[in-house]
Amino acid sequence: MSGIGAYLGGPSEIAGRVPLLGQPAPEFELADEQGNGVTLRRLTRRGPVLLHLYRGHW
Repeated sequence: MSGIGAYLGGPSEIAGRVPLLGQPAPEFELADEQGNGVTLRRLTRRGPVLLHLYRGHW
């Protein structure tokens, strides 16, 4: 499974690779509640997708 972290790279690379508001997000795959892979491409087949990234409690 490829995650968004692999796309972004290290901290010094993040600023130049984060999509701006209104730009398309990069293709990625994450696990759902049951551990199954879910891709952005599969979700957008049903219609527009709103991505809300929550970093959790650090």
